[in-house]
Amino acid sequence: MLRGEPAARDQVIARLACVRRILPALAHRRGGRIADHDLDDLAQDTLSRIYERLSTFRGEAKLETWAFEFCRLQLMNHWRRRPNEPSLDDLVREPEAPEFVPDAGTDLRRFLRHLTEREAQVVEKRFLGGLKLEEIAAALDVSPSTVKTCYYRALTKLRQVISEEEP
Repeated sequence: MLRGEPAARDQVIARLACVRRILPALAHRRGGRIADHDLDDLAQDTLSRIYERLSTFRGEAKLETWAFEFCRLQLMNHWRRRPNEPSLDDLVREPEAPEFVPDAGTDLRRFLRHLTEREAQVVEKRFLGGLKLEEIAAALDVSPSTVKTCYYRALTKLRQVISEEEP
């Protein structure tokens, strides 16, 4: 491609189509999301950076693997430049308090039977153990995003169960 061979250029372009798939997948793994309009811009910026540095590609790894690191760095830069979107630091912070917070009169353990085992563990450690979501993730040996998912699913279920039991 660097010598201007059209067939090589077409191959590189086809292989770098992975950038458009890597960026949202990587954002999802990091607990975030990229708006569609931002994804187009970010993919274009990432491809520009890759093409600028293509002469440094030594072929020690697959081209897609090499491009993955560009995607990771561009995504981090994207989140740093946009304060209203989640940064990597925000993704490990505990979210704001949910609408459902059991009060002293709520028999939380009675409602835990409506949850999956993992969801019940998370809720119990959060409300009865007083742990933060990051601490729960460490205690259960899972990622913080897994704990957040379980936590919010559990809260949704608990809200529904409690509202059905209210007079």
